Amino acid sequence: MLEQFPLDSAQGKALMGLAEALLRTPDSKRADQLIAERLATIRAAGLPGDTDLMLRTGFTLLGAAGRLLPDRLADAEREVAEVEQVARFAPGATVLTAGLATRGRLLADLPGHCFLHFAGHSKQDPNDLTSGALCTYDHQDTGPTTLSDLARLRLTDARLAFLSSCEAALGAFDVPDEAIHLAGSLLLAGFTHVIATQWTVFDTIAPQLAEGFYARLSSRDARGDTRLDPARSARCLHDAIAHLRDRYPSLLWAPYIHIGP
Repeated sequence: MLEQFPLDSAQGKALMGLAEALLRTPDSKRADQLIAERLATIRAAGLPGDTDLMLRTGFTLLGAAGRLLPDRLADAEREVAEVEQVARFAPGATVLTAGLATRGRLLADLPGHCFLHFAGHSKQDPNDLTSGALCTYDHQDTGPTTLSDLARLRLTDARLAFLSSCEAALGAFDVPDEAIHLAGSLLLAGFTHVIATQWTVFDTIAPQLAEGFYARLSSRDARGDTRLDPARSARCLHDAIAHLRDRYPSLLWAPYIHIGP
């Protein structure tokens, strides 16, 4: 998160204070309390217009498993299962799986949607700044959707992207403090909030974490319509991870990060 704010901004100061406090706090319960307090400060200083968004304004669910070798079939099943779980919180969403989950369709549909959930394979060579890419169904024919492809988009209504894929926020060894990765490219394209991972996603936990995140992020209005509040993304991710933290080793849940206000 520190990559996204000047240190003299309200958000930057709050994050620096949180980092310093956590370094002095070995107790996990006290750490959770500190995170909650600082998130409230950051949210108060955040961007207007993030709250009270109707889910029907556009949600793209992409289960992008391509034509796979046998050792990737389990991954495909996880990706489809995750999309099905998330779809329960997204009535009317654009769901792209199998042959529909193409590079061209992804790039064409993003400008008309506020939310993106990508469950699939991504890659990043930490020795190559430009190597970040999402692998859609047709990536073997058309090439993957690259960091540059995403960064060139101009998404005026984009609010939240969840990249449930490997190494989407890994970055490069030469510039570890820069947001030069897939998650950063979506921020540049216009997304306000991005959930991504810094290393491998494990089938054991990915669908559970995604389901827990959206269950906390969604609510019903008086008419029964589903709403998402992207401004609560950081808190909802924290709570979803906290729910799983005592049941799984840190290697499984620690890769997930939130980038944004």
